Amino acid sequence: VFSLGVVYLEYKILDRANFLPQKPKLVEFIIPENKQYKIGEIFPVDLEINTNDIAINAVQTDLGFDTQKLELKKLSLENSFAQIFIQEEISNEGGYLRLTGGLPNPGYNGEKGHFATAYFMAKSAGLVDISYLPSSLVLANNGSGTNILKNYPTITYLIKPEYLTDTEKEMQDSIFSSNVLGVESSSSQILFFDNDQEYVMGIQDEITNI
Repeated sequence: VFSLGVVYLEYKILDRANFLPQKPKLVEFIIPENKQYKIGEIFPVDLEINTNDIAINAVQTDLGFDTQKLELKKLSLENSFAQIFIQEEISNEGGYLRLTGGLPNPGYNGEKGHFATAYFMAKSAGLVDISYLPSSLVLANNGSGTNILKNYPTITYLIKPEYLTDTEKEMQDSIFSSNVLGVESSSSQILFFDNDQEYVMGIQDEITNI
């Protein structure tokens, strides 16, 4: 018993002094199912997280994409576990999306947490990548804001060398009409940026405080 006590005490001392190996980061972004799309087709990319039984309270998703092959048309925050969004940057010129949000204590814990849905339009044929950038963060609900993100995956889609038919385009246009392109959210969410402006087609870094 005395020996076990000594070992435990040594462990606590080393742990507090940060001499022990750091615990592995366990939270992962979920890679959506690979699918095929046509040129001109708008398709959803779900941004989802597996927390691996760890409570989190803040997420920053930074995505990079090829502007020659893709265009970001819409960002939906509907059905997100996040209640507050503090930053949203979209650039179809630089091929970049940043969305930062979260929720207060006790945070979120789940195998398939839906954070947002990005809708991209395919511009040219071939393989296209959408990558989570290393600047992405997932913070634990532990009072210290520890980044526990494990991976930065790349999502790959195949854009077929064929265009939407006239009928398919009409159906798509009826769903993604010009008045819904932009950022979509629910009335229960708090946004600390202006989502009423139609700037999703270009660059906008301004944050509006509420």
